[in-house]
Parts: sequence; C-alpha cells; structure tokens
Amino acid sequence: MARITIALSDRNHLALKLLSLQKGKRVIKIIQEAIEHHLKNEGAYDLEIQSKTDDEKSPKANTL
Repeated sequence: MARITIALSDRNHLALKLLSLQKGKRVIKIIQEAIEHHLKNEGAYDLEIQSKTDDEKSPKANTL
C-alpha cells in the first residue's frame, strides 16, 4: 500500500476528527472512503495509460 502526506486546513482537520468520533471510524478510514468514492464518481478506475508508438513519437521526415 502506498503512503502519502497531505496538508489540511484546521477547519477540515477538525471536521474529520468530529466526523470520526460521530461515526466511530478512524480518520484514515473516512479519508480512504472519500477518495475511493471520488475516484469512482470521476471514472478514474477506468482510465488507462497509453504510450505512443515509435512512429507517433518522432516527427515525420519530409520525403520528396
């Protein structure tokens, strides 16, 4: 599992902590669920990385 570090405003940090207490969940779990929800809504799980072929990478030479 990859790890990242993020900076939150004091307001967002407090809101996460209060939600955590209200839901009885750890803050990290709420963040993970929020990220997963956002990625699903944006269709991010359906994205693919495509590389260009060698012909597409190099400019075509003018031949006369």
